[in-house]
Amino acid sequence: MAKKNYRPTAAARKKVEEQKQAAKQAKRLAIWQQYKKQIIIGAVAAVVAIVLLILAIDFFYMPAGSLRTFMGKPSDITETSIVRGIGKHYYELGNMTAPEGYAPADYGMELSSDPYETYFYYETEDKTRAINNIYVSGVENKKGKDMLDVLSTSGLYETVNQKEDVQMAGHTVNYLYATSPAYGENSQPTGEYYSMLIIYADTIADSTVLLNCTSALHLPEELPTEEAMLAEAEVLLASLQLP
Repeated sequence: MAKKNYRPTAAARKKVEEQKQAAKQAKRLAIWQQYKKQIIIGAVAAVVAIVLLILAIDFFYMPAGSLRTFMGKPSDITETSIVRGIGKHYYELGNMTAPEGYAPADYGMELSSDPYETYFYYETEDKTRAINNIYVSGVENKKGKDMLDVLSTSGLYETVNQKEDVQMAGHTVNYLYATSPAYGENSQPTGEYYSMLIIYADTIADSTVLLNCTSALHLPEELPTEEAMLAEAEVLLASLQLP
């Protein structure tokens, strides 16, 4: 009589498979229990190594002219640094000290949401000076001539005269002289005017430093002339150092 082949039932095959999976799980658990300390230490060490590598790149990688940063915070900033964030890095575009006869003042508003970008604002108590106040800031990714093109076509000023590549206090600058009426409440003209001398001194990182020089309010016939403001700006620019 011929022997019949044994064929396990579906339930039996399922049970065998479950036993195999349980054995594998038990083996993995045993390995984990035996080596879990080494595995955890190794994983932590790998994470720490990756973090340190990222921080090292952040600290030591410095594009030309940029400030060293650590965890996104620039270092080596002094109280005279003109700092601007450009891309993922910060640049010291120049240094500015208070010109003689001018003192730091409150601009009255926050001009940048970036806590590491800097600007300077100075005023004089001598209202007879052609320039009453000065605002200094960096302008990223723009050259002075580009900025002049924007300003001269803006329609914001009544009188406009601009010059390029002018030598002042050892700097090559581009500037715009303009006059504008002052406005009071309800945007109504007050009858007074002010003069502006807007100076751009090109610097590193394809950027420029802005010096916005403004006169006190005057009647139109009493406004400081372009020549008077330039003479005083020559002294102010001596307080600017570029890289």
